Amino acid sequence: MHTGRERLVHQAAAYKKAWVVGAVWVGFKPESMQIFLVPNYGCMPRRNLEDEVRALQEDFDVCLKGILGKKTLTSAVKERAVSYLGSKY
Repeated sequence: MHTGRERLVHQAAAYKKAWVVGAVWVGFKPESMQIFLVPNYGCMPRRNLEDEVRALQEDFDVCLKGILGKKTLTSAVKERAVSYLGSKY
């Protein structure tokens, strides 16, 4: 059984990987390639981890809307997209 913290670590890594793949898909060109690295979320304090997951979810939503060309997304679509795109990392 996973603790809440372990769930957050897993979510952060999944969203980061999905965002990286999605960002490349839509043509995002960062100033530094460091932004594409997945940090060791296991070392983050829980509060920072919660903030990071929220920020990654928001960034991924923007990216996914650009990929799909939709203004609104259901949670089911987001979950499937995170799983699919994250697996392509």
